[in-house]
Amino acid sequence: MFGLFEKDFSGGDVVRQVRNRLVKRLDGEAHALPRELYLVIADDSDHHRSRTGYMKYDAGHVVAAGENRLFLALGEAHGDYPARPFDCDLMALKLTWDWKGPSDVIDYFDRAPGMYIAAGQMPFNATLLLAMASGELCDGGDWTRFQTPIKAALADPDVRKHMVQPVERDPRYIAASTLQQVVSRPARFSSAIVNPLTEKLIEILSA
Repeated sequence: MFGLFEKDFSGGDVVRQVRNRLVKRLDGEAHALPRELYLVIADDSDHHRSRTGYMKYDAGHVVAAGENRLFLALGEAHGDYPARPFDCDLMALKLTWDWKGPSDVIDYFDRAPGMYIAAGQMPFNATLLLAMASGELCDGGDWTRFQTPIKAALADPDVRKHMVQPVERDPRYIAASTLQQVVSRPARFSSAIVNPLTEKLIEILSA
C-alpha cells in the first residue's frame, strides 16, 4: 500500500534516483569523460559473428565518503542481445591520491586489470549497484568488491520492506536471445526505498 506521495519504481528507476541522491548528499563534482566508456558485461560472440553487451558511461561525479574519494557514474546497458537482461548500474571507482581528472577513469580501464574487463572476464568490476531489465536490484557479482555489503544492504529489513512486487517468471517460455525464463511481472519498489538505500550505500562507500 503506497503512501499519498509514493509511486512504484523499477530497479533502474531506483538506481537512477539513488545516484541523484548520493551526488547531492556527497556534494558531487560533475565531470564529463573525455570519451564514452564501454565496458563488456556479456558476450556471445564466436568465429562467425560478434554479439556483445556493454555498460556505457559518458560522465560522472567525484564524491567524498568518509576518507574515500570516488568517481560515481551511471552506466546504461548498450549493444546486442547479451545486454538485454540488464538495465543500468552505478559505478563507484575509488580514486588514488594523484587523481588528475576524468581521463584517469579511462586509463584505469585501458590498462591492467582493465584489459581483462575489456575482454569480458571481469564484468561489473567497479559496480556498486546493478539493476536488471526484470526490475530487480542486485550486486555486481563475484568480480565486484562491493558484493558482500550490497547483498547485506538489499536484504536489510529497512530496505527490503519497500519491495512491492517481486519478479515473476513464466517457466513455460524461454527467451531465445537470453535462454532465460520470460518475465511475466517485473519487480517493483516503493519510491520510499531511495532514502534508506542511499544511507546504506553511503556507509559502504565510507568504509
